[in-house]
Amino acid sequence: MIYDLLAGLGDAEIQAIGDGSTTIELEANSQIYAPGDPAESLYIVYAGEVKILHRRHDSR
Repeated sequence: MIYDLLAGLGDAEIQAIGDGSTTIELEANSQIYAPGDPAESLYIVYAGEVKILHRRHDSR
């Protein structure tokens, strides 16, 4: 699926993304984003999985 996201980019653009990227490893159940956090990063999951949860304001 990541390849679809990058399909319209040329080799130099893909290389620039790679050059500006940082690889991180997270423990299970780590929180990488919370509502209200500024959108400063793009996460591309290379291996593993991410669960996205959204809590309603009334805590249901």
